[in-house]
Amino acid sequence: MKLVSIIVPAYNVEKTIEKCLKSLMAQTYSNIEIIVVDDGSKDRTFSISQAIGKIDDRISIFHKDNGGLSDARNYGKNLAKGDYIAFVDSDDYVHPDMYRRLVSVMDDKNADICCCGYYRTSLDGHEVSSVFGSCVSMDGIHAAKDLINQVAFNNFAWNKLYKKELFNEINFPVGRTYEDILTTYKVFMKAKIVVGIEDPLYYYVENSSSISSSLTNIIGLWESVNEQMQQMVAFFPELKNDCDRRIIETAKYIIIKYLQAGYNRNSDEMANIKRQLSLQASDFEYSIKKYAYRIIRFPRIYYMIYKFKILYMKFKKNIKGR
Repeated sequence: MKLVSIIVPAYNVEKTIEKCLKSLMAQTYSNIEIIVVDDGSKDRTFSISQAIGKIDDRISIFHKDNGGLSDARNYGKNLAKGDYIAFVDSDDYVHPDMYRRLVSVMDDKNADICCCGYYRTSLDGHEVSSVFGSCVSMDGIHAAKDLINQVAFNNFAWNKLYKKELFNEINFPVGRTYEDILTTYKVFMKAKIVVGIEDPLYYYVENSSSISSSLTNIIGLWESVNEQMQQMVAFFPELKNDCDRRIIETAKYIIIKYLQAGYNRNSDEMANIKRQLSLQASDFEYSIKKYAYRIIRFPRIYYMIYKFKILYMKFKKNIKGR
């Protein structure tokens, strides 16, 4: 059996770390090493991890000064001894069969990366939604191209299993938020075969206090998507229009999040993102440029459309549940 190294960065997660680690201990694929990197926690995360580590000798606990999620992942990655490597965020947990399924598919397809679907859950464990993966197989270049529109694959680091060698000379960018966006496409481009399975096997816990949920850091999403799209255009110039649309959709998402949080349409935050989109749009193809300018001029219309879609999905779910 091939060894799977599972990296768990942990920072101030005393309420969730036990559930996370126990879900890894319960894996039906037993040949794993669990590397917990305590990133300078100020609560009981380290002591709880140490206590759990005494139960299972597959768990190794490391403590370091705070450097952020990327730094902790890189630290753990450099310690990994496995043939395969995976990343699990310490707020989250996984299905008992996750790594057995992913290893089986990778071995069967001779793949370099295998991706699965995931559940979005609340902190109390209630399922919010399920996101099914795609049963596909493609070469790494086409998989990287797919990340522009995220049809078959997504940028998340955590719902995947990788051959460890793919991360040689690739690190998560320290000091950046939305670091997966700046990393996954690079790993995909080094892969020969990327495969996906439909089943949701990862439980992503929606935590309003997490970095990815914080509006104070959401401009990092804009910066990371822009950087990723610039790199994509450099590699695949024929996909520039797709990259430009992704930039617009990212700006629209951020604007909706600001309005949802009660920001005034003339607030500094709104003005900043609209100004940046306007600057970018000057280089867009005409029809795409018109779409960008409509979002800049009429943000509330797109917010109302978003709210209507949410209400409609809730209505459909309620009807289906009767």
